[in-house]
Amino acid sequence: TVQAYQKLKPLFQEAYRELGYPEKDFHATLIQAIRRVLEVPAVEGEILLKEEGKGVNYLYADDGLERMNEIQKHLLRMGPKNTRKIQQKLREIALGLGLPESQLPQSQIYIPRAR
Repeated sequence: TVQAYQKLKPLFQEAYRELGYPEKDFHATLIQAIRRVLEVPAVEGEILLKEEGKGVNYLYADDGLERMNEIQKHLLRMGPKNTRKIQQKLREIALGLGLPESQLPQSQIYIPRAR
């Protein structure tokens, strides 16, 4: 995976520029994204939802979960087992790209508050 990325890195950078980010470095953005995914806690316990407004719109009953960004919420919906699998693979990739373990977020566990 890392070898393929290294080989294709110039193409990723070119595509990133074409998407409207001529001054940004794709590699730095990738590392930032990996760190954000690694920051997502594994939730242990039941995740409660509350209905919001009309229709089919739900919010997390736990304010800490509701405050999470969209990628974090997406991972929550995948469940703790799948979240850990994704995080483990991204950690391997980050290490393969030369990031020291000390610069990567450590796994966190979050226990939702019951309402």
